[in-house]
Formats: sequence, C-alpha cells, structure tokens
Amino acid sequence: MKSSIFILLVVLVALVSLDFIEAQKEKPNKYKTPPPAGICKKFPIKANGKQNPKGQCSSQLLGEVPGVSKMVSTIITLPPNGAKIPAKKSFKIRVLVSNLQTGFFSDPETDYYDVPQTLTKAGVIQGHAHVTVQKLIGKGVPDPTKFDFFQGLNERADSKGGLEAIVPGNLTKGLYRLCTMVASESHQPVVMPVAKRGSQDDCIRFSIV
Repeated sequence: MKSSIFILLVVLVALVSLDFIEAQKEKPNKYKTPPPAGICKKFPIKANGKQNPKGQCSSQLLGEVPGVSKMVSTIITLPPNGAKIPAKKSFKIRVLVSNLQTGFFSDPETDYYDVPQTLTKAGVIQGHAHVTVQKLIGKGVPDPTKFDFFQGLNERADSKGGLEAIVPGNLTKGLYRLCTMVASESHQPVVMPVAKRGSQDDCIRFSIV
C-alpha cells in the first residue's frame, strides 16, 4: 500500500514538473533568438544577438509597423547646417524627433537585431536614436567604417522631443557630415509602413575652422 502511494506521488510530481517546463517554454521572451528559417538555414553565420563584422543571417520578425500618421521624423537643430565651428572647441548636437517613444535600447553586445519592432498602445515605435559624424574628403562617398564621432541617444527625449550629445573638441579642420540614425529597440532601422515618404533621418554639413 505504502509503495503504491509513493509511486503515485512520484508520478504526480513528474507531471507537475513537465507542466512547469512546458509553461516556461511557452512563456514569451522578446530577447529569444529565433531558430534559422528560410534562406538563413543555408547561410554560414546565424544571428545570435551579437554584432558580427563578417555579416549574419537573421530570422527575426520585423515586428509591429506603425500607420502613416505615426511615421518617425527627425531634424537636427544644433549645430545649424553650414555652421563654422572653431577648432578645439566642443559643441552640442541637438535633435528633435517625432513619433518615437525614446528610451528603448537593448544591449548591443547581446541583443543586437534580436527584438522585433514594437509599438506603444498609441501606435508609436519604441526605440532610440544615434548621431554619427564623418569627415568628408573631396567628392567621394564616405567610408561607413570610418567615423569621427558616434553616440547612441539612449535616454528619454525631453518635453520638446529633443535629444542631445556633446562632441569633444578633437575634430581636425575640414568639412563634416552629421547624420541621425533612428532605430527600434534592438538597433535595427525603424520599419515604416510605406515606401514613398519623407526620411526618418536627417543630415547636415558643418565645418571645423
């Protein structure tokens, strides 16, 4: 009799444990890298949440896409386009952004391109912005692997939708391009609902003199 009760208890514990394990498997995890699918099955490097300079293939979903009335837009207000900034002088970058709930920033070392784009209840993309500065040499196309300043604007925007960064006074004399790069939480460029639209990013030129 005692042995039968013991066996019954063991079976019940095992069933409860299996249910718990299955529940954990089904629990949503926005940071979970999906298994390779489609063309990614044959691609030599699979996405794993890390940045890979050699490239990779991601099967992550695009996620939630806003309506046209909630498309992201940015403008750089500081420095002004065409500004002439004295050498060895630090200066402020200020960006105004609309239709972006800022402050959503995953760890780029472990969750890069690893989270589908998400929207607020109001239908606005959750994400952040970056600013990047490159020196322009002649009339050639800038090399994207080379930049003179880069910063993620990870914090919440102020009450006017502004984000700011300070560039130290170490830029050499010359002509520069300053651009925004707006991203969803996991650093992917924001996904918009239509192809024909205004840009979600802004660029200006300025000179160090």
